[in-house]
Amino acid sequence: MGNNVDNNVTSISRTSKISRYLALALAAGLLAACSSLSVIGLGEDEGEKVQLCPAASILGNAERVAQFKQGSGRDLIDVMFQAEIGKLNMSCRYLKGRVVTDISFELIAERGPAARSRTGEFDYFVAISDAKGRVLAKENFHSKIAFPENRRSAGILEEIEQSIPLRKDEDGGGYEILVGFQLTEEQMKFNRR
Repeated sequence: MGNNVDNNVTSISRTSKISRYLALALAAGLLAACSSLSVIGLGEDEGEKVQLCPAASILGNAERVAQFKQGSGRDLIDVMFQAEIGKLNMSCRYLKGRVVTDISFELIAERGPAARSRTGEFDYFVAISDAKGRVLAKENFHSKIAFPENRRSAGILEEIEQSIPLRKDEDGGGYEILVGFQLTEEQMKFNRR
């Protein structure tokens, strides 16, 4: 389903998907209090170790995508679908020798004037990098968003779980989780404009 750069280092899996815009709005409200940087298991005792969660962010210029109809037109009337990645929410937990991270984010889409289908299809990736910026694992995912009759916008909530093995005395603070749309070269140029 994608390409793992190093299967021995990390694993990424989609745990569930909730479709329907109403469910997205409710879940977004419940998750609003979460932060992309967390601290696990602090106590009053001096001997307890601070364990950080990995950072999580949306890769710049990959937070949105526009899909145009066939041909050279790139005006508003040529747009089939547009989508963006909404706020990321993350939590983590430490298991023996690893940090397991649960990340959720919204995929919010709009149906354009050139759309002939009521279903938009979008490809995105989740990658894990180390403190030096090296990509340790990357997985591509494919999502479909159905647009109800007489609705131009819809969304879903994606939930992804990552498992990162840790060396002795290492915590998750040295890792980063990146999310973004899998863009063509043309889409990337369009986003940079």
